[in-house]
Amino acid sequence: MSSPKCRNYLAEENLLDIEKMNIFIESVDERKPLGKLIKVYADQTWVDGWNAGFPQGFIVGLICGGIIGIALRR
Repeated sequence: MSSPKCRNYLAEENLLDIEKMNIFIESVDERKPLGKLIKVYADQTWVDGWNAGFPQGFIVGLICGGIIGIALRR
C-alpha cells in the first residue's frame, strides 16, 4: 500500500469514491422529488472552467486593451 500523500493512493481513493457514488445514483428512486433532483444533478455535464474561460478572457482582454490604447492615443 502506498502512502496517503502518493498520487497512486489518491487515484485509487477517487476510483473507489466514484464507484460508490455510481452505486448510490443507480439505487435512487426517481419517483420521489429528491430522487429526481439527485438524478438531474448527477446527469449534468461539467465544463473545465480554465480551458473554457481563459482563452475567451484573453481575447476579450486584447480587444478591450486595444480599444483603450487607441482611445488614449487620441
